[in-house]
Amino acid sequence: MDKELIAPLKDKRVVVVSGGWSSEREISLLSGRNVFEALRRQGVEAVSFDLASPDDLPKLLKEKPDVIFIALHGKAGEDGSFQGFAEVAGIPYTGSGVEASAVGMDKWVSKWIFARNDIPTPRFIPIPGDADYVPAAQKAAAEFGFPVIVKPRFEGSSVGVHIVHEELALLEQTRRVQAEFGDVLLEEFISGMTGTAGILGDKAMPLLELVPKTQEFYDYQAKYTKGATQFICPARMDPEQTRLTQELALRAFRSIGARHFGRVDFMLAENSQPYLLEVNTIPGLTDVSDLPAEAEVVGISYDELIVRITLMAIGER
Repeated sequence: MDKELIAPLKDKRVVVVSGGWSSEREISLLSGRNVFEALRRQGVEAVSFDLASPDDLPKLLKEKPDVIFIALHGKAGEDGSFQGFAEVAGIPYTGSGVEASAVGMDKWVSKWIFARNDIPTPRFIPIPGDADYVPAAQKAAAEFGFPVIVKPRFEGSSVGVHIVHEELALLEQTRRVQAEFGDVLLEEFISGMTGTAGILGDKAMPLLELVPKTQEFYDYQAKYTKGATQFICPARMDPEQTRLTQELALRAFRSIGARHFGRVDFMLAENSQPYLLEVNTIPGLTDVSDLPAEAEVVGISYDELIVRITLMAIGER
């Protein structure tokens, strides 16, 4: 790696925060370990910190970080809460700010913002956690047809996501997701190619096509089991489809005020129309994660990717 690129970090103490207490804790720990090892390989003074509970926050301050690399996924780490703590403490940190993080974690608000900005997204019906789910589920069946996707409003990594193919299953899964997670999103199923667009700074990375080998869709198991998904990058799309999807991904990323890096998930319908699903403000950084795979296609190694993201936190590129 270019020594000039790493130079601004040589006098910085970078604390890599991972773990958390969400359903994505184990994936966060993997991301954090990879980030920590990458920084150490490049000679950066890095510390790995497992934030297992809110009680650990004072211990984190005792590490005296110059920069925090946030490798937390899910609630409390990706929803703006931890970002608010870092802001109050006056410590620069990687990734999106408080507001963009909160919006990115909120599937309802994200999709309302997409719609307001003319960014195509599948039709959806929100169901509050204390509402009667039956009329909403029946409406989704009538308006969308089957399959229908049932999602928790705030979870990531496809936790709690189900594809259902008939009305009884829709009612049952909606009931279960509402009971476990509270607010629910019922979403129109788009038949076609599953893909992601990584974002680094102000550029969209090459598009990544995801082909789960055994799962019905790109679920938690397909995401984090080595060999469970075929990754095709660049995606098998014509140049115009690629250009349009990258442009829409950047628009979606900017529409919620995200910064530094992220991942925008999409479906390419059979009629070649891309539909944006959500913005991930702290995407996975494991050995099988999407963003590092996309960066590698344009010659950015994992270590360089992590260094570039860290530099963004201190205003360097």
